[in-house]
Amino acid sequence: MDLSRENRLDSVFSSGLATCMAGEAFEVCKYLENEKPYGDEYHGHMSDAEVRTLGVPLVTGDIPGFVVVVGEAPSDDEAFDLVKGYQKRGIFVFLIGGVIEQVKRKGLQCSFDVRVVDVGPDSMQIAHIISLVMRAAMIFGNVQPMDYWAMNNYTFDRIRAFVNAYDYVTDRTVGFGAGAICLGFPVISNADEPNFKVPKSLILQPNTEDWIETSL
Repeated sequence: MDLSRENRLDSVFSSGLATCMAGEAFEVCKYLENEKPYGDEYHGHMSDAEVRTLGVPLVTGDIPGFVVVVGEAPSDDEAFDLVKGYQKRGIFVFLIGGVIEQVKRKGLQCSFDVRVVDVGPDSMQIAHIISLVMRAAMIFGNVQPMDYWAMNNYTFDRIRAFVNAYDYVTDRTVGFGAGAICLGFPVISNADEPNFKVPKSLILQPNTEDWIETSL
């Protein structure tokens, strides 16, 4: 994924959306071969029934927002504190990568019911969260498939979400991050890369213990 073929952010965002679509296609292939490709180890795909349970809490403010935590925290304790900190604030937490094993070693339960979802082991499974967002827009916002601008308006205006990405971020993670920003979801990271800047949407915060305050 080349995010620098043009020195323009719209090229970056287009590449980001392409990464999201390619990731979903890749994940779909796994489910064509096996209805439970991740077994009981990770949650993977979120069903329509699970998406529908978000409707009332989103309207009432019981769920004020969503965070996607990607990568591995500096320590198990910090990973646990971050997730619990978001939980205490009512934020729905999606986990991707090494942070999952970190919080599980600390005894934290992960499931859709407790609003901490262990989505998958690497950044490709971010596609399942993008899928959830798209279906939420279609279910709750009556957005029609392939209506890009209506989808974009809905995600910007109605879905309050953001990303925490621990260093080291791969090129694939950068691609998904660009897609998230394009949908209106800021990214907070302690990584020096990527080398492009998106004011108020790509936020460098080297002190990962301050991410909750930075996020909110």
